[in-house]
Amino acid sequence: MPDRVAHGAGVSPEARVGPNALLQTAQALRSHGGEALARRVFDAAGLDGCLQRPPETLIPETMAASLHQAVVRHLPAEAAAAVARDGG
Repeated sequence: MPDRVAHGAGVSPEARVGPNALLQTAQALRSHGGEALARRVFDAAGLDGCLQRPPETLIPETMAASLHQAVVRHLPAEAAAAVARDGG
């Protein structure tokens, strides 16, 4: 029996998402706490450069996950839930 090629063989294993995953969260953070809050959370996620130069193409899913984790870590539970809701 011939070897079967794995589904997705030759495709990058890292999932990608649209830049709105960051852009809309940035706007929600600004709405809830101003530019200082957005900078603090993006810095904590290791994404400080994304506020000055927002991505225009697909980004690694891990970037969005890091940002969402930083929101949860650095905001009170109710505020984090509101940012998540407003950020989509």
